[in-house]
Amino acid sequence: MWRLVAAEYLSCLVLKKPSSVGDLSFIVTGLLLAFNLPVTIPLWQAALGSVIAIVVAKQMFGGLGQNFVNPALAARAFLLASF
Repeated sequence: MWRLVAAEYLSCLVLKKPSSVGDLSFIVTGLLLAFNLPVTIPLWQAALGSVIAIVVAKQMFGGLGQNFVNPALAARAFLLASF
């Protein structure tokens, strides 16, 4: 869970956006990603998927409510295509 907080906080700093850590939306993204991943996935792939979900699918497309796809499903598609 700390990876999601760190990814969201650092991406807000880099993109010069107000911090959205206080709304706890990263918890929903993390839970949806966890429910979508298979049990046998290595932990480093799950960590990579969580960073992709927050930084690429959520923050780079405008933040909370501005993303064009669900961040957890975008991370799942990325992991499926990559590994």
